[in-house]
Amino acid sequence: METVFFIVPALRDENTYFLFRDYGIEIKFTFINGIIKIIGKGFFNNEELLFINENFL
Repeated sequence: METVFFIVPALRDENTYFLFRDYGIEIKFTFINGIIKIIGKGFFNNEELLFINENFL
C-alpha cells in the first residue's frame, strides 16, 4: 500500500511548505539555494523526495 501525501504552501513563510501524510505526519520544509531543508523533525521517503525534486526544484 502506498502512502498518500499532500504538499501545501505555508501561509506566512515565504518559500516554505508542509507535507502531510495520510496517517497524520506533518513535515515543514523550505528551499535554500536549491537544497531542501527540513524545519524541525521528520524525513522524506524516496517517493516524496522524487516528487518534490520533479515538481518544486
